[in-house]
Amino acid sequence: MYIKSKIEYIKAITPIHAGVGQDLGIADMPIQREKHSNIPKIEASTLKGSIKSYLYHKLKKTNTNDDEKALNEMYAIFGPENGNDSASLIGFTDAKLLLFPIKSAAKIFKLITCPYVLKRWVEDLKLSDNSIDDLSIDDLKVDEGEAVALEGEENKIILEEYIFTKAGDKTGECKKGLENLFKKLEDIDKSRIILLSDSDFIELVTMYTEIITRNRITVETGVAKDTGLFTEEYLPAETVLYFTVLNAANFKADKNEDSIGYFDEHIGNVFQVGGDFTIGKGFVKRLDISKGGGENDEPKGC
Repeated sequence: MYIKSKIEYIKAITPIHAGVGQDLGIADMPIQREKHSNIPKIEASTLKGSIKSYLYHKLKKTNTNDDEKALNEMYAIFGPENGNDSASLIGFTDAKLLLFPIKSAAKIFKLITCPYVLKRWVEDLKLSDNSIDDLSIDDLKVDEGEAVALEGEENKIILEEYIFTKAGDKTGECKKGLENLFKKLEDIDKSRIILLSDSDFIELVTMYTEIITRNRITVETGVAKDTGLFTEEYLPAETVLYFTVLNAANFKADKNEDSIGYFDEHIGNVFQVGGDFTIGKGFVKRLDISKGGGENDEPKGC
């Protein structure tokens, strides 16, 4: 049972490889995707493990008693190394895709999303933010081949080699609701946000992730192996995702720990997620959230 929840937003500073191992598809080492939609995501286990590892190395500076105390506090929140001893007091949901960067003829790149992603975002927000209970974007619809700019009056929008026509005021009554939603993300340039149809969005986020060819080096000789080439998939820099941090009840003590407060105090504004830590991948930035939204003491449905 969770007694408190808070939505966190992260922006990729460098490409992210939250992988699923080897595959025979377009990349030898693909990223994690939702099975039902093929939309990229970061599994909660990957997210939590990366954050716990980051905190461990941040706190373990020396072998002093203070460091030992800090590590024990971290283990109390995130769970001990032996998972059978006790459950962690903090939980995470999968990090869901909100905005995906696509090369554009205007402003270098745009941030695309779609009605399905936005409606799901509203559902998740309502679990943690009572102030938007009356917000509905159920009527939001965009046809294939059309695009809606959150700001601006472009008649044609060019994304990669695709040309989308202006969809007019397809957002209708939802326009104000969408503007209020995106006000929560103070660090995002709203003029870059483009709404596409669900099918166009899924096609672009499937085709335009980064695929990088890497090489395996022979340790003994220091040169490339004959068959050492492999491809690796990444979520590109500027991708925006969100996840929910959950504060679990402490059944072993009279007082509940403030796990979300611990997270806010210790995680910092930048951390790493996923693989390829040593080659600078996976750096993400926590985005500023406008006041008055994103946290609730009694999340619904938990």
